[in-house]
Amino acid sequence: FFRHVPLVVRLRAEAEAAKAAAGCECTLDLGQKMGMIVNPDLRVPRVTEGGQAEGLGIRMGCRVTEVQGQVVDTLDDLKSAIAACKKRGDPHLLMRYTDPKKLAAALAELGKLRKEAALAASAAARAESAEAEELRAAAERERLALELAHTEERQAAAKGAKRRARALERARERSRREARQALEAYEKRLPAAQV
Repeated sequence: FFRHVPLVVRLRAEAEAAKAAAGCECTLDLGQKMGMIVNPDLRVPRVTEGGQAEGLGIRMGCRVTEVQGQVVDTLDDLKSAIAACKKRGDPHLLMRYTDPKKLAAALAELGKLRKEAALAASAAARAESAEAEELRAAAERERLALELAHTEERQAAAKGAKRRARALERARERSRREARQALEAYEKRLPAAQV
């Protein structure tokens, strides 16, 4: 998992960028009519042709999200923010909204990124699995090589012990032969009467 952290971080950053790309800003002149209708869910169902909103790029389906840097969740929040601007005497209203076409494109791009991330994670998992299998096989080969070396050592030790035993037996036989020869030589030197 930790190998894929940069990919996850990139995916999150790109999702944030896609979300930001879907959001648009405009400055409405409070001295003119806005040229749009806003539903209670803050969606724009209709834009007046040639009106201020159309000129600023607002189109049917857009959704108002912020006014003067404050998040608006309801139509009452929107009305309150507009009223507060007018009360302060602000000539302009900074409004942020989401464009459904840009949002759809951003979500499609995010879907592609998620697929790429899933494919990359799957490929990485397969590679890790293959790597783990290769390591297991290498460990098994090493174990077998060590086992063979120990077997060869034991066989060599056994052969060495047999050689030493044969050499010892030959040395004993040689000692016996030499002792017999020495006894025979001694007996030959003795006078015949003493025997």
